[in-house]
Amino acid sequence: GSEWTGEYIMEFRKLMSYSHQEVNSKVDGARYSFLNGGYVEDLE
Repeated sequence: GSEWTGEYIMEFRKLMSYSHQEVNSKVDGARYSFLNGGYVEDLE
């Protein structure tokens, strides 16, 4: 379980670095959708 977690964390950190303010505003919703296999595109 910890192996895939590392990859997800790295990807999530990339997203945070790309849209830090936006992701930080919806980190809760984004996190759940991301873990479910789909990133929430409600940052528009």
